[in-house]
Amino acid sequence: MLHIVNGDCAIQALKDSGIEGDFLSWLDVLHDGPVPEGLSLEELSEVRAEFIADCDWAVLEKAKNAFQKRDIVFRKCHEYDEVVLWNSFELFDQLHIMQLLDGFAQAKDNFQHLSVIFFDDYLGSGSIESLPQWLEKR
Repeated sequence: MLHIVNGDCAIQALKDSGIEGDFLSWLDVLHDGPVPEGLSLEELSEVRAEFIADCDWAVLEKAKNAFQKRDIVFRKCHEYDEVVLWNSFELFDQLHIMQLLDGFAQAKDNFQHLSVIFFDDYLGSGSIESLPQWLEKR
């Protein structure tokens, strides 16, 4: 099972709750900067890395490498028996889920199972003991 979340803190919360599997942090501030339409994930990642570097949020090569690693894992989602998207109410997460669902729709690979869990609070802000229950209810 692959869990896709909005950051490293969310990954830690899931791990601390005892949830097992692989984890992917989908880090990108899509509500800032260019998000041109019609680009592949890899092309958009290049544009986003350049924007992030231009804002001095990261060194260009580090940003490119982070996106490349993320994109490689995403392109292998079909190898998992299930992919679970963990998202909250905020714009940051909502834009991620739109990007992810677009990526799944464009993928040529068949996915075994895709689940989405929506929180009405920030992931990890509540009791970590409740996270496995959310996973069970998906």
